[in-house]
Amino acid sequence: MANRSKILYWTPRLIYIATVIFISLFALDAFDSTFSTWHQIRNFIMHMIPSFALLAFLIYVWRKELTGGSILIIIGLALSFLVFRHNFRMNQSVIKSLIPVLLLTLPFCVTGILFIIDYFHRKKQRNLLH
Repeated sequence: MANRSKILYWTPRLIYIATVIFISLFALDAFDSTFSTWHQIRNFIMHMIPSFALLAFLIYVWRKELTGGSILIIIGLALSFLVFRHNFRMNQSVIKSLIPVLLLTLPFCVTGILFIIDYFHRKKQRNLLH
């Protein structure tokens, strides 16, 4: 039973960290040989701001699983709509528009659900001990 609790505890956290790393990869497009080194570093830091914000939010979610998980689900659903609409305007294809939604926003929804499940699982375990 303890092994299941550890898996349930670490799975949403690792998925969230992997998602942040994936999003951080998009910041690498800031490096372009046509710009100076300082300009490239400045662009890279600006592109990393969403990743820094997500890491700061991870600290909150790590301690407040219920509210953090709920916020992650809301973020995932809101971003799903925005990402789909943006991609559909660019290519007029539903399938091509769903792929970025699945890659960028689905991990937030899944992670939010897993954080909430972990919260209730840990709450149940605490109640059983008392």
